Order: sequence, then structure tokens, then C-alpha cells
Amino acid sequence: MQYWDDLRYLLALDQHRSLNNAARFLKTDPTTVSRRVKRLSDYYQKTLIFRQPNGEWALTEDGEKFAVIAQRCSVAIETIEDQIQATTSNITISTTDFVADYILAPHVRNILSEQNDLVVDIDSNHQNVRLAYGEADLAIRLRRPSSGSLITSKLADIEVNLFSMSGRMTKQWVGLSSKFDHQPEMQMGFEFFGCQPVLRSSNFATIRKLAVEHDLACIGPKFMMDEWQGLKLLNHFTPSIHREVWSVFHEKNKNDEALKRVRCWVKDCFKEQFELSNGSPCVR
Repeated sequence: MQYWDDLRYLLALDQHRSLNNAARFLKTDPTTVSRRVKRLSDYYQKTLIFRQPNGEWALTEDGEKFAVIAQRCSVAIETIEDQIQATTSNITISTTDFVADYILAPHVRNILSEQNDLVVDIDSNHQNVRLAYGEADLAIRLRRPSSGSLITSKLADIEVNLFSMSGRMTKQWVGLSSKFDHQPEMQMGFEFFGCQPVLRSSNFATIRKLAVEHDLACIGPKFMMDEWQGLKLLNHFTPSIHREVWSVFHEKNKNDEALKRVRCWVKDCFKEQFELSNGSPCVR
């Protein structure tokens, strides 16, 4: 059936009786509703709607026949959606870019091969999501939350250092974006270099690339930076800090079986990644 999607517009107009109301229901505009219904009428050369004296639209006898088909399609689609939702769980993980790219992403095959009824959304936009409001199901944070009805589990201590090409001493460095100036790694950089960074980025992968291409010092996780295209610990005796990595979820979801599986997978990701990195961080 050509233009079968136009049936949705015909059905909405039948249910809401006005172009404006039908458009509002379909989240479109009245012109689109009118155009789609007219296209259906023109294609089948049947008058499907007419305007009543009170201004409302109604279906003709032919229109009623099409509306019956549209209703059956709608019910069938809703049934399929219900079945899919009943068998598929969606879990959203909120985390940072380097955790998503270098710890979770390399091991997604593990969960894809075992959990075919699971959809995992890895959100790495740096936002501090509100787990109580369902903005994410699981958060991976670099600090343990101090408030809220949250359940936490420590995943790792990640060592953060200063690096440069071949470990040479330099005072020009690449740091995180200014919104992260309060973070321990940036405070370490300010104290060691005694100046602002000459370049900034919110992404550690970009930071290390800038450092290599422009022969600058940089700051970042040791497992990502050390020995990457010539980067080495700055003079081999620079200070270091350890950032705690925590798994966090709201207590209302503690019995969610899908979330339990994802939490186990995340824990395994950290374990596997850092074992492959010769144990640079201390995984808990």
C-alpha cells in the first residue's frame, strides 16, 4: 500500500476533528496534516473527509473504511512495541569521555554477545546527572557522592601525572578546560608549572594529541598518556595524584536485574582494561 503512513494523519483527524488538534497530537503543523490526507485521497481518487457546518472535520463512508485499516495498524504496532519493551531493557550509563572511550568501549563485545535483550546507552557528556530523576541508570564518577539515596562501589584508583615528549622539562602545558580548574589534576598542574596552560581541552585524548604535535607538557591518566607516541613522565619525578572511580546508582533500582548485569560488566571492564595496562591503576 503506497502512502500507508498517511493513514496516521487520517486517523488523527478523525479522532480530534480539527486540523489544529490533529497537528498538535502528531507534533506537526495543520498544513502537513491537510497535505497528507489530501495525498491519500488523490491517490485512491476517493473523498475521505468533509467539513461539517460546525467547522469540524468528519470522515466519509470511504474515509471510514480507511480509518478502520488505520486503527488496526495502530493497535498492531502498539502490540509489537509492548512486546519489545517487555523483552528489552535500556540502561543508560553516565560517565566521562576517557572512561567511555578507553575503558568501556574496548569491551562492549562482552556484553553484546551475552545480553541480547539489553540496550546500553553510554553517555559521556560530562554532565552531573540526577539519578533520582532517571536521567541515567548508572553513573561512573571520579568522586564518591556525599549525599542522596545512592549506592556506591569503588571501581579503581587512577593515577594522574604530568607528561611531555621524552620526559623533557617544559613550562608550557596543555590542561583541561577552565570549568575543570578546581579538579585535583588541574591544581597539580598549576602548582607544578606555576602558570596557566597554553592550550586546553575537555578531552584527554585531544590533550595528549596536542602535547605530541606541539611538543608541550600535558596532564592526564597514566594509563592513557605514558609511552603514547613519545610521551613520558615529566623528568620521571613529577608529582602524581590518584583519582577514585566510583560506580553509583539510586537505591530504588537496587533490584533491577538488567542494571545488575551492566554493573558487573562495568566492573569487569575496569579489571580487564587495567590488567592489560600492566596494573597501572589499583583496581578494587
